[in-house]
Amino acid sequence: MAGKTRILFIGAGASLGARSTHSKRPPLGLQLCDWLREQIPLLQKEAYLVELHQIIYEGGKVLEKHSNENRFETLVSMLDRDDRVSLQRLLQICFSDLSEKRNTEIDLGCRSIPDGYDDLLDKLNIGSGDWTVISLNYDLLFEEAFRRKDIALQYQHFPFSLGQDQSKEPGVRIYKPHGSINFFAKPDHRIFHHEPAPEDDRGQPTHYDFDEEGNPNPVYPIVFAGLPGAANVLTKVDSSHVVFPVMANYTRGKKSDANLRTLELVRQDALTIAKNAEEIIVIGVKPIGEPADDNFAHELLSLPIPKYTYVTKDEADASVIRLIHRNVRICQNGLNEFLTS
Repeated sequence: MAGKTRILFIGAGASLGARSTHSKRPPLGLQLCDWLREQIPLLQKEAYLVELHQIIYEGGKVLEKHSNENRFETLVSMLDRDDRVSLQRLLQICFSDLSEKRNTEIDLGCRSIPDGYDDLLDKLNIGSGDWTVISLNYDLLFEEAFRRKDIALQYQHFPFSLGQDQSKEPGVRIYKPHGSINFFAKPDHRIFHHEPAPEDDRGQPTHYDFDEEGNPNPVYPIVFAGLPGAANVLTKVDSSHVVFPVMANYTRGKKSDANLRTLELVRQDALTIAKNAEEIIVIGVKPIGEPADDNFAHELLSLPIPKYTYVTKDEADASVIRLIHRNVRICQNGLNEFLTS
């Protein structure tokens, strides 16, 4: 209902806070590139990954080519089609069930370990309220708390099954404008057979990008949400046919193989809903984001929402928010302070 919506807006700091007492935490975007570089020699030593060594090598070459870039989202925005797919294939290997075999020191939500997110859901009573969630995180730690609490969720514009009418499905709406490790895209080849152009989830004909020869590029990606898996990286096909994760693939003015249109819809809808909200709780989102973020976080954080709570451990970030919002409530000691207040 307009004017009654409450927004929970979470970033990387939320996952770190939720896992403050755990040894296994996801790498931040600023750490992800270096973490991937560290994984490559370890992956190449694993005999059970021998069929994937070429994919690992190709992903490593992308990181080597851009050795001076450590910001993951910025790196993704710089890559051409083939390099982006190579990097995302490497991500699939690192973040899929294959990683369980080597006792990885991170947890992207594939395990079900209770954490601070469980307490957050209880405190906010999200399952029975008018809550909408906007998450900048690629991990699934927050979503796993929903499953532990048996709370239904829906990823807006990324259905769990093709043709799903999400408007008729129960669950808390989660918007992930940077993508997610469980968001996938695959090509739809119908346009090569002169069939009608596929429609997006609003029933509107989809526009394509075209290469220099006038051919659709990329072929319209079908997008969906699922659990991370390793099967796709085993497929011996060229990059135009591979199924790959949709992560951090949106930057204004930069074409995206992971469906620029769909992520733009996520961003537009998230901002529209937030503009009509009566309350927002922001946890672990920095007011000054990466250049590749295209000011999405800044625009959302600047909205004049009546009831405003900002949770952080960064005094500089808190100071910026105080300049923007006169009556904001600041939890300067992070998520633990908010949960116990």
